[in-house]
Amino acid sequence: MAERTQKSLSQIDTTIAIVVQSITDTSNQIQKNTQEIHSLASTSQDLESDMSEALHIINSAISGTSKTIQDYISTSDKMALMVEEITKINSLTQENVNSIQEVAKASEHLHSMTEKLNIQLNKFQS
Repeated sequence: MAERTQKSLSQIDTTIAIVVQSITDTSNQIQKNTQEIHSLASTSQDLESDMSEALHIINSAISGTSKTIQDYISTSDKMALMVEEITKINSLTQENVNSIQEVAKASEHLHSMTEKLNIQLNKFQS
């Protein structure tokens, strides 16, 4: 009976040693997993910071692009007004050309009439 008790105690001791080793292995694995989770959390925070910075840059670019578009629209509107004014100037220039041609015709007619009048006057003087 003492021998069986000794054998049972030896088996219990072996079983306890296996359980303790399993607990130690599990504890080590949990510790390793905890470190990996902390590493993931740190990486996640870095990623969140990077994403926030990227979002800020994108918003800034959108704002700049929007201002550029507004400037292009404004420039286009101003150019349209300039074209309209140039068209008016061209119209006035054409009217002036027509008026000058009419004045030239009238001047030629007046010159012709003056010559005729001079001829008539010369008849009376002779």
